[in-house]
Amino acid sequence: MNHKNCNEGISIFCFFAISHISHAQDYSGIWRGSFTYYPSSFETAIVLEIALNADSSLKIKSYTLVKDVYEKDSIMICKVNVVRKKGRKLVIEEIGASVADTLGLQTMILTYQEKGGYEYLEGRWYSKLNRNLRSSGRISFVKIKKYKEGDN
Repeated sequence: MNHKNCNEGISIFCFFAISHISHAQDYSGIWRGSFTYYPSSFETAIVLEIALNADSSLKIKSYTLVKDVYEKDSIMICKVNVVRKKGRKLVIEEIGASVADTLGLQTMILTYQEKGGYEYLEGRWYSKLNRNLRSSGRISFVKIKKYKEGDN
């Protein structure tokens, strides 16, 4: 192989690598959202905190607004495991909670999309541990834009 063909091969590889990177979703950040229980339309607030690890894996925590036994607002914090991340699809499951009641742990099947300058994760959730109750519903998140100095 001569140098010209080698350089062309490297250029083509770099083009595809850069175009793949530029089209990859940047999941890292704070995602504010809510989920509903099927068949009702009652919404529960939830936040995902997503960080990108050095090995390109995701580190995720969820924060869900729940009522404690005295009907006071409380926050359930969960560790979240990435089951699958492929293209615009993200499947995650809560694996550990800050409260003793883990019946609320969820598996979330989400799709990434951009609309009107905002980034969204939308899809369905179902109860990870309590499938007999058929707990499931819709879930959606919007990525919180980072504040930049000088923004009003």
